[in-house]
Amino acid sequence: MNTVRTSMLHGTHSIKKKSPGKEENELHIIVSELKKLEHDFSTDVAVLREQIELACLDFTEAQKRFDRLEKDYVAAKCELFVKKERKEQLTAHLCTFIKQNEIEKAKTISGMVGKLELAPCPLEKPIRVEREECNKQDDHAATEDSPER
Repeated sequence: MNTVRTSMLHGTHSIKKKSPGKEENELHIIVSELKKLEHDFSTDVAVLREQIELACLDFTEAQKRFDRLEKDYVAAKCELFVKKERKEQLTAHLCTFIKQNEIEKAKTISGMVGKLELAPCPLEKPIRVEREECNKQDDHAATEDSPER
């Protein structure tokens, strides 16, 4: 039994002697894989940081462009408001001018018509006489045509 035990102990001892070399190789493989993972991680982080930096630069440029365009927009909107006010003022002035002109025309025409009615016109009497004669002729013709006679 002791011999069996001794042989077993020697067997395990020999396995243990062989195992440290195998374990050392596995440990070396694991360490190298960890180093590779760490390197890949560092590379990925560096790439992402570079992309973030580029994105920040793009964002900054876009923000500057937006601010510049917003400033231009506000200036254009203010200019549009001023131009619109000016147009409305000129339109109101034109309407007032036209109304005043129409009032002046009406006054002038009223004055002229008043002068024409007050001043005797040499042609007015013959026209009235002719009209009266026409009316008399019409009345005479109407009485001749009437069936009562």
